[in-house]
Amino acid sequence: MKNEFIPALNGQFFHYSKNLWNDYIDYKQILISSYPYMKYQKIENEININGFKIYGDSGGYSNIKKNLNLNVKNVLKWQHHNTDVIFSLDYPPTKKDPINIRYKKYEKGLENIEYMINNKIKNKEYYACIHGLNMKELKFHYENIKIDEINGFGICELTNHETNIIQKIDRLVLSFYLAQNKKIHLLGLSSSIPIAIAFLLSNRCKTSFTFDNSSYSILGCRYRQYINNINTTPGYNNLILNKNCNITELDCDCPICKKYKIDEFCQKGSIAGILISLHNLYIEIKRYENLKRIIKNEDEIFKFLKLDNKSKKIKERVSFVFKCDDLEKYINKFYYV
Repeated sequence: MKNEFIPALNGQFFHYSKNLWNDYIDYKQILISSYPYMKYQKIENEININGFKIYGDSGGYSNIKKNLNLNVKNVLKWQHHNTDVIFSLDYPPTKKDPINIRYKKYEKGLENIEYMINNKIKNKEYYACIHGLNMKELKFHYENIKIDEINGFGICELTNHETNIIQKIDRLVLSFYLAQNKKIHLLGLSSSIPIAIAFLLSNRCKTSFTFDNSSYSILGCRYRQYINNINTTPGYNNLILNKNCNITELDCDCPICKKYKIDEFCQKGSIAGILISLHNLYIEIKRYENLKRIIKNEDEIFKFLKLDNKSKKIKERVSFVFKCDDLEKYINKFYYV
């Protein structure tokens, strides 16, 4: 079963990385969003991604957040010209939305899924993006999609400030339970515990999944944070590399750190952020490979995720998923009906 991390490309990294990715990262798949990249008619002319498998996000979150009024026809046209895996244009809800507004968004999303299905072309994969704050809302999507006409589901995360780890775990369980063995892509998934849960659920359900995030470049380009160890969870023991740091050498044998000197990581300007991001990406890929290796060992998983420091409810859910052979038992136990 193939479960893979798909790096998402963000703006600053996009404009400055150019050929550096191909020079140092042997990883030929990436997620690119229609916004802001629809302005490039042919994305491969802007960055060296020939031979990559490209996942084409529709830009649904940016569409809502920035009030872009993206047109489904234009988005799909751009995806067809530039990407291999296509996600339907969605309208993400928020907890502030009353139920009638949420369902209006869901219905518009379902219309776009129908449009995508009716305009498929050969040699592309099509994923229906779905949302839902509870079992009833998730079911509304699954029951109104022509399952046989799509390759998989794009499971859309609520924004981080609107959901907690327990809610993320519960929604993942529901999504795998309802997916009917279709492939799953988890959009914008960056928290270690939900990622580990997804690996566990994939093993239980025999359902392959992919997931994306851009944390490697947000940490590197925006915050100048250098991930220090593949055996730690993201956010722990990161180094801050800037002109004021006192670090004299980097204890890393990745191709980026072997090529460049510490001064080049600490200098002012965008290139240093790109170098840190490339290092972070290399470490993230290795970290997820390590997670695959230990996923069947409960003690190692608990240690890797630092669950001793988490709440009883989180530990209970992780342990239950680890041992559960029937997701209905989870759903019945943790209040979903």
